[in-house]
Amino acid sequence: MLDLDLKTFIINHAKESYPKECCGFIVEGENRILECISLKNISNQKDRFIIDPIDYLNIKSNFNIKYIYHSHEFEEDFSILDISCAKHLILDLIVYVISKNIFKIYKHKTGEIVYG
Repeated sequence: MLDLDLKTFIINHAKESYPKECCGFIVEGENRILECISLKNISNQKDRFIIDPIDYLNIKSNFNIKYIYHSHEFEEDFSILDISCAKHLILDLIVYVISKNIFKIYKHKTGEIVYG
């Protein structure tokens, strides 16, 4: 489950990025506390997210990445591209669905989807 501070950060990032999807990482910070790092979505499509590979490498070299997060305007389900990304990067994936104000988490190891 995501704590309120992480959820609030992602909600605000989604609002700032709208109508494009927001994207970023949740990383393990000091004292193993989780924190969000927002990134610029470099996709030209409003319903896709692409993280700049340089940003990914910089964050990966400085932090322990725990989750990728992004937003959807209406769609509650993870797309095939979302799941492919999570499996490729070996990371769990979070989606915040703006219209429904819900969070879902895709667990890459088991394929399980849970509400966050």
